[in-house]
Amino acid sequence: MKTIYALIWRCPDELYNQQEFDARIPRLMEWLRALKAGGHLLGCGGGGFETAAGGLTLIQAGP
Repeated sequence: MKTIYALIWRCPDELYNQQEFDARIPRLMEWLRALKAGGHLLGCGGGGFETAAGGLTLIQAGP
């Protein structure tokens, strides 16, 4: 049986720091590329909520 994890992040607008987010992007992209190369990344996307930035990543666990 497959196990799929949905990782949801959310940051209220008053706490969101674009510079901090931008500084983390290279490490985040490296992690996503590694997941994709291993066949574990099912999907990811950003967007947000009405009053917060946010995103979703779907990861398949195991083989």
